[in-house]
Amino acid sequence: MSRLNIGLCILALVFGALYIFNPTGTATYDPRARMLGYNIYSIPGNSMSPTISKGNYVIVKTSAYARKIPDRKDIVVFKRPDVDVEFVKRLIANEGELIEIIDTVVYIDGVKLSESYIAADDLFPPRRLMDVKFEIPAGHFFVLGDNRGNSLDSRQFGAVPYSNLIGEVTKIID
Repeated sequence: MSRLNIGLCILALVFGALYIFNPTGTATYDPRARMLGYNIYSIPGNSMSPTISKGNYVIVKTSAYARKIPDRKDIVVFKRPDVDVEFVKRLIANEGELIEIIDTVVYIDGVKLSESYIAADDLFPPRRLMDVKFEIPAGHFFVLGDNRGNSLDSRQFGAVPYSNLIGEVTKIID
């Protein structure tokens, strides 16, 4: 066997081991995310508008949460708890926190959340107005889209397990 073939076999074994052992801890099966720690996603809708618009691309660091939980207001990619679909949303609350949405205002443990990233006139059109009072269970987080009136998020499908977390959006490309 030539040195080139041996080198290629070793390289294949290394990449295979990286894929199988998933050192980034990501919830996706995409080899780029599992082996390289990054992935690129295209955005199909406007639920994160004005921060991220339909047609934008995002670079996601899948290794971002390998050893820590996400911070409030991080934009994250995750798999929904009820279907195997990947979503991009803003993390609003972590495990053990009480989230309340009263008349379009978000409170975390009784403290009003400052949200400069959403347009004041497009918070919640009446057709989607939902008051929420929910304590985030252990091992879960709560997400909302920035375009609250046009977003399918934790208000509808509930808290998301940390095990469904894929990574953090680190760059938005127009």
